[in-house]
Amino acid sequence: MPTPNGRKAVAYLRLSTLEQAKGAALEQQEARLITAGVDEIYSDIDSGDNSARPDLNRLIDDICAGKIGLVRATRWDRLYRNKLDYEYFKILLRKCDVEIDLLDQGKQDLKTASGEMSADMMVLLAAFERNMLRERIKHGFAYRRSKKGAWSRPPLFYEIVNNQYTIDRRPFICSLQDCPDNYSHFNAKTPMEFLLRGQSKADIAQELVDCFLRIRKYRTVLSHLHHRYTMEQHKNPAIVPGLAIFSSSEGLKSWLMNPILRGHTAYLKYTNRRRNNNPEVWELHRDTHPDHKIITDELYETEIKPILEFNSKCFGQPGATFYLTKRVFCNECKSLCQLKGGSEGRKYYACMHSGISCNNHRCTSLSKIDEAIISGLVEKAREITQHQIQKKELTSERLNKLRKKLEWIDNAPDLEFDKELLAQRQKILAEIDAEGDKTNNTAWQFLLHPEAQKINFWYSLSQEYREVFYMRLVERVFISDSMISVELKV
Repeated sequence: MPTPNGRKAVAYLRLSTLEQAKGAALEQQEARLITAGVDEIYSDIDSGDNSARPDLNRLIDDICAGKIGLVRATRWDRLYRNKLDYEYFKILLRKCDVEIDLLDQGKQDLKTASGEMSADMMVLLAAFERNMLRERIKHGFAYRRSKKGAWSRPPLFYEIVNNQYTIDRRPFICSLQDCPDNYSHFNAKTPMEFLLRGQSKADIAQELVDCFLRIRKYRTVLSHLHHRYTMEQHKNPAIVPGLAIFSSSEGLKSWLMNPILRGHTAYLKYTNRRRNNNPEVWELHRDTHPDHKIITDELYETEIKPILEFNSKCFGQPGATFYLTKRVFCNECKSLCQLKGGSEGRKYYACMHSGISCNNHRCTSLSKIDEAIISGLVEKAREITQHQIQKKELTSERLNKLRKKLEWIDNAPDLEFDKELLAQRQKILAEIDAEGDKTNNTAWQFLLHPEAQKINFWYSLSQEYREVFYMRLVERVFISDSMISVELKV
């Protein structure tokens, strides 16, 4: 439905979690916005604190391009909860003559003082609600710790019942070897009397521990588990009905190290950014669920821990890098690939989940990956030269957005007295400097050089120089059994 100025009417919806998206919240927001009348819907699943949401940034780009005349949402907090980002968005709407209509809060008139004040108050209340929620969560965690209750997400095979970690001992699934021949025809509507319920979650957890003690190798153990419980015809089987299975060695290692398996509850395991804390700073409460442990302290210290330490020594040098490190991905499961060494010094990349949960079994030689990258770079260099892109200023999209934000802050009337604005200005300046160092401008200018169009030039580069150029030019490389695709930064 075009607006009076002939531009599109669009909607923006946001959900905080994937669980909400799978429920009725997504359908409810979408149905209301469609009923109100829109030409296109932008949607994100992310926190309102995060301003780097893909579809929100796409919405801003389309507003700047003059494509949008009306933005609809259910409330302000679906768009922003952050004061500075909201101020920038408000000025952008006014500058581009875009109207905004909130289904729960009415049409916003940002061109009058009273209308702007009303919108400011709504966003202020949204930020206040967010801070209050954080405080309630903090107090709830403190109360849980005082009661020695279950903390955070339970590990695999466990669940939280009455604020305690428990493991289900009721039979609920059978292995593929025990299934009837026609099991592939069963689904969620199959009557219960036709389904076999052999192993419980506790049985499978114990089987996993016993298998690890016997085989001692992560990948072999996981392959064994997937072979027993994962339907092999699935292309990338990571989850079977009612049972999640590890798809990486790191997941199994973290699970075995979890004190919950030994009947203890650990607090302060994670930092504020959900990263693992050093076990030395954990607050450990012992024997919080002794009837639901599957590993004894003695078994862990004398047998499991030594195996874990031995396997960690076999991983190679910690932090070791190569000129394609963190740039090669599996085209099947999209996970990061790892470097492997072969005979006579040959090097290969392979999916880290191969043989566990991914069917991409083939190793791709480094020489073939280099060949695909060089071919892509030469083609891009010729394309740039043909279109004479050197006549334009070459900057990244993110750098342009940062410069626009800085321009708005510099024009703020109360900049000298607003500490939050000054702090944000310093942060943006630092981001501009960092982005300027890695912007595509240098990459584009380099590809304009005549040597960049010659294949022999790239093959003559040493490993050290390739690392420098690939860091600037190569975004990602995807490998599979039959193809190699390259994404460039230019």
